[in-house]
Amino acid sequence: MADRMSDSDWEDVVRLSADWTIRHGFFIIMGGYHLYEKGQPKHPLHPFHVTRLVKEGELILPTEDEIQALGQADALSKGLAVLQTLWFVVQCIARRAAGLPITQLEVMTLAYTSITVAMYLAWWSKPLNVGGPIHFIGTLPDITTHHMWDGLLHFVSLVIGDQDYEIDMRHVSGVPAFYGGGPGDNYENIRADALSVFAAMVFGAIHCVAWHYAFPSDIDATVWRVSSVTITAFPTLVFLYLLWEFSPLGDVNRVDFVVDNIALMELFTLFATVYVLTRLILLSLAFTTLRALPAEAYQSVQWTHFIPHLT
Repeated sequence: MADRMSDSDWEDVVRLSADWTIRHGFFIIMGGYHLYEKGQPKHPLHPFHVTRLVKEGELILPTEDEIQALGQADALSKGLAVLQTLWFVVQCIARRAAGLPITQLEVMTLAYTSITVAMYLAWWSKPLNVGGPIHFIGTLPDITTHHMWDGLLHFVSLVIGDQDYEIDMRHVSGVPAFYGGGPGDNYENIRADALSVFAAMVFGAIHCVAWHYAFPSDIDATVWRVSSVTITAFPTLVFLYLLWEFSPLGDVNRVDFVVDNIALMELFTLFATVYVLTRLILLSLAFTTLRALPAEAYQSVQWTHFIPHLT
């Protein structure tokens, strides 16, 4: 795949273009530029190409308004989605304030709302879609391709988000799903990983809210508790590992360390497998527990009780 841009390369681009924003980064990664030959689209440009061409003065970045027009999205639609999500959170809080129970399925849905809000916050500047990419006609800079990982290494690359290294944009007609452009060589990527793992920690911890809830059987309660602790503990271990291994005191390159240390990769793969299976168990329990709900679970919140009034 493509060489990763160094910190100095990105800084040079930012200095060359005062209009460079996060929205431009999203636009480029989503395939905002396409190579055209003889009037036909060939493939989207890799961020490496766009960055290098901007640095060399062969490309001019569009304005944010132009990206917004091409992206078919605005803050209003995203804001409404976040408000709709937060309204569910308010309902759950109101049920607890009114002394009404929350089902395990609602607890799981509440956990997913934390991921939804975190995603929208991270993607607030991201266009919904690139309906009309900008055409580029010319010669692209040479890039080197990376080894395509097989078997266990390929699976681990998907889990940890390094699958971008296996994608050669010159051989695809559109940007693949879940493509992120590949990480660069700076601590911003480590901070992004840490924030993602922290969001997973919060996601797991919310499941622990149902620790003392009523379950159809003691086995169901035990399985739920063990599973909740598991999906909270695994991200916590990864978070602590990131803090220790990638602290300023460390001197280990993240990608080289993961590739060279097969034992760590096997351990991480085991954790990831157990994590996925545990998530599936919790999902099944959230639905099976619906067979024995308390009567209060069917009661609605009386919102008028929350309005101050004189008796």
